[in-house]
Amino acid sequence: MKAFFKYLIIIVTLCVTLTTIVPARAQEQTKTLKVYLFHSKICPHCVKEIAFLNSIASKYPTVDFQKYELTTSSDNLNLFVAVGNKLNQTSGGVPFLVIGNEPIVGFNDESTTGAEIGDKINAALANHPQDVVAQVITETKITPKLNTIETNNAQPNKPATSGLTQDLNLKIPVIGNVNLKNFSLPLITLVVGLLDGFNPCSMWVLLFLISLLIGMNERKKMWILGSSFIIASGVIYYLFMAAWLNAFLFLGYVTIIRYIIGLLSLGMGIYYLRDYWIHRKGGCATVGEERRQKIFETVKDIVHKQSLWLALGGIITLAVVINAFELLCSAGLPALYTKILSMSPMPKWEYYAYLLLYIFFYLLDNIIVFVIAMVTFEAVGIKNKYMRYSRLIGGVVILLIGILMLFQPGLLMFS
Repeated sequence: MKAFFKYLIIIVTLCVTLTTIVPARAQEQTKTLKVYLFHSKICPHCVKEIAFLNSIASKYPTVDFQKYELTTSSDNLNLFVAVGNKLNQTSGGVPFLVIGNEPIVGFNDESTTGAEIGDKINAALANHPQDVVAQVITETKITPKLNTIETNNAQPNKPATSGLTQDLNLKIPVIGNVNLKNFSLPLITLVVGLLDGFNPCSMWVLLFLISLLIGMNERKKMWILGSSFIIASGVIYYLFMAAWLNAFLFLGYVTIIRYIIGLLSLGMGIYYLRDYWIHRKGGCATVGEERRQKIFETVKDIVHKQSLWLALGGIITLAVVINAFELLCSAGLPALYTKILSMSPMPKWEYYAYLLLYIFFYLLDNIIVFVIAMVTFEAVGIKNKYMRYSRLIGGVVILLIGILMLFQPGLLMFS
C-alpha cells in the first residue's frame, strides 16, 4: 500500500511538471523568427507600417514582432544607430524594419512595401537567417525598451502621403493660399530651389559678365564663358549641399540636430523678413560697393584675356568666390532642404538626384537670363523688386518649415 501511494505521488508530480514546463517550452519554440521595427511616434509612415504589421500578425503565429520607439528611449536610439551601421544603412530614416539580416527602410503602402515585407518574412521562416539585431544587442550590451506593437491611431487603409490628416491652409503673400496637405518632396524641392535661386548676390555678377561678353561680339566665347560661370556655380553649390546632406545622414535620427535646424530656420526666416523690410531697393547686402568694384575690375580682366583657357579658368575661380559670398545670403535654405531630404528614407542615389533637381531650379533664373541675352544680345535681368519679394516669400516659407521642424517634423517626412 505504501508503495502504491509512493508511485501515485511520483506520477502526480510528473504530470504537474509536464503541464507547466512543456507548454511553456512549446510556446517558446513557436516563435521562430523575430522581426524588429524601429519607429518614431512623430512619423506618419511609421503609423502606417505598425497598422500593417498588426494586420498580418495573425497570419504569422511563429513571428515575434518587436517595436522600438526612438524618441522616448536613448537605448533604443543607440541600438538603432548600431544596427544601421552593422547593415551599412546610414540614412537614419524611419520606419526601419529588420527581418533577420534584411533591412527595409520606409513604408509606402501594403501593395509595395507590404508585399516586400511578406516576401522577406516567408524567406526568413524558410532559411533561418542570422538575427543581426540580437547579435548587436549581445555585442553592445544595450538594453532596449521593448514596446508592444499596438497603436490606437494606426489605420492600415488610411492614406498619409505627407502625414496630414486634414486640410491645413496657409496664406502666403503674393502666392496666396497654400494647402500643406498637398506638400510633397518634389514640390518642396521646386519651391525652395526657386526661392534660393532668386538671390541678388550672384545675379549682378552674371549680368555684368553678360554685358561685357555682348560688347565683345564673340558669340562662341560668350557661350563658353557664360555657361561655364553658371555650370561652375551649380557644381560648387551642389558640393556644398552634398556635404550638408552627408553630415545629416551620418548623424541620423538625432533629435537635438532637428531642434538646432528648426531654430536656425526660425532665425533665418526672421533675417529674410528683416532684409525685405530694410533693403527696399533690393540687391545683395553682403557685398559692399568697394568689394563690388573690385569684382567688376576682376571680371573685366578675365573676359579680356586673349587666351580662352586663361579666361575660362578665371571665370571658374570667380564662380567659386561669388558663390562663397552667396552662401552668406542663403545658407539657411540649402541647410534646411538637406535636413528635410535626410529625414525621408530612400535609396542613396535618390538623395543626390533630388540635389540635382534642386540645383536645376536654383539655376533656372540664371539660365533664362543668360539664354535670352545670348539670343537677343541684350542684358535683361530680374528686377530688384522681384528679388525683394523673394526675400518676403522665402522668409515666410522658412519660418513655416522651421515651426514644422520643431513641433510637427512628421509632416516633413516623405516616403
